[in-house]
Amino acid sequence: MKMAWELANHFRGETGDFVKAVASAYLAYLMKEKGAEAGLNEHSDVIFGLISDEQIRLFVTRSLTGGDMQAVFSLLQFSKEDLKTFLLHAEEYWGSKEDVNSTPACICRLVGKILNIQPQEKVLDNCSGLGAFLIHSFEDQPRAEYFGIEFNRDLVAISKIKVSLTEGQFNIVEGNALDKNFQDSSFDKIFAHYPFGLRLRSVNAEELTQDLYEDYRELINGASVDWIFNFRLCQMLAKGGVGAAIATLGSLVNTTDKVQRKFFLENNLVKAVIKLPAKLFSYTSIQCALVVFGKNEERRVRFIDASQQFVAGRRQNDLSEENISQILSMLQQEGDYSCEAGYDEIAEKQYSLDPSRYLEEERIKDGVRFGEVIEKITRGAPCTARELDAITSSVPTNFQYLMLTNIRGGDIQEPLPYLKEIPEKYQKYCIGEGDILLSKNGYPFKVAVASPRAGQQVLANGNLYVIALDREKVDPYYIKAFLESEKGIAQLKKLSVGTTMPNIGVAQLNTLVIPMRPLEEQKEIALQYRTALERIKALRMELEDEESALKTLFPTE
Repeated sequence: MKMAWELANHFRGETGDFVKAVASAYLAYLMKEKGAEAGLNEHSDVIFGLISDEQIRLFVTRSLTGGDMQAVFSLLQFSKEDLKTFLLHAEEYWGSKEDVNSTPACICRLVGKILNIQPQEKVLDNCSGLGAFLIHSFEDQPRAEYFGIEFNRDLVAISKIKVSLTEGQFNIVEGNALDKNFQDSSFDKIFAHYPFGLRLRSVNAEELTQDLYEDYRELINGASVDWIFNFRLCQMLAKGGVGAAIATLGSLVNTTDKVQRKFFLENNLVKAVIKLPAKLFSYTSIQCALVVFGKNEERRVRFIDASQQFVAGRRQNDLSEENISQILSMLQQEGDYSCEAGYDEIAEKQYSLDPSRYLEEERIKDGVRFGEVIEKITRGAPCTARELDAITSSVPTNFQYLMLTNIRGGDIQEPLPYLKEIPEKYQKYCIGEGDILLSKNGYPFKVAVASPRAGQQVLANGNLYVIALDREKVDPYYIKAFLESEKGIAQLKKLSVGTTMPNIGVAQLNTLVIPMRPLEEQKEIALQYRTALERIKALRMELEDEESALKTLFPTE
């Protein structure tokens, strides 16, 4: 292994091109394997002729532009075994992985344990990339039969190079993972790591195979392609088979994918969902989940929050063997980070498959969903800058405009901009007494309780949610206190979708879990909160006065 790292360092010194490094190492390996080192001065075409597989030969020829053999010759100082070790796990040794399309080794190990591959089973990696999962699985269970489907021909060639160094049964083909690439074949175990962020609008429906389009027609209008990939995965599973796929958190909670998730649950196809730690992938910090598929007659899904099961790295996190053991244990028994939910309960939660939605409810005493105490949620007014300029007033009026920047220190800070009028089409976006105001985008989240003056109409900005509560069930300041607590903030973070600008959807906000205490107890907590808030306001004013006084201390002439 040490020599493999040294070999990778040698490559980075010779070339920063991962593909060229693999092609060079493979050709050097073949020269040693076939005793061709004596032919160093021969024409490169003769050396390329050592490659029997036509697809691999074309890949190596393209990668070594102009038949340049210098990079190959420089590798002959390494042994055949060193070259083989490097090639089998080249992406792990490479280090700078921004352009390397591969599933992290730790995820390969985790999935392998979950699928529990047995001898003679047929195993498929749909979107096999560099073949990392296939190689890791073969090393654990060499007596299974392995298949791979990959769209990128260079990645197919690299995968073929890897498997040619083993004595296993492999069949890797170039193809679209949405097609039936192995006709009349079904698989005992399937893994899939699809491209992140692929949207349905980028896939031409006519390019889908006819049977897929007919079987899945009612779901084609969903947002992401993830669930269509998953549909194909489930189609290819043998009776009693198990599959696992990497999914973005967005596809598990987005309202636009709800109909797709409903389809999978109604057909008893989802067995478990595991929320993974962030930063497991070298090329993105996006947090993902692992969805386990298979026939589920019990109609109960195991939800696991494994987001804290990781070994921190400077740029990329990892899963240790202990972390993997902990996750496997969570699959078998309930605990603080593992629970089961029936399909009916999942349907009540808008078919959300985010484990946090179910585990938070388990952890919060007397927890109820936020939606049960909400009368109405409204987004702020979608005013354009031009519309706002047209109705802005330079003199005080009975109409004002509330922006996100006006919420500071947990309260609405006056003065608010005045408006000449509030157009009729925006009347429904005005705030009411006791409404909760919550920032829609970004972190930290801002929360305030609305208290407009008598006779004053205040229009909320589009970056805010205006939440009208059932005042017979909850006190607004009690809700505000909870949303600003550690548990409340943790839930808001988990409900957020997106990395650059996290945002919360209305459907997701309804599933937030709050502790439902008796109203009298809520009012006591609310009073304590408001008293503390008033003290903070007074201290801020005192601090401002002292800061202003500092400016007058220096004597004037």
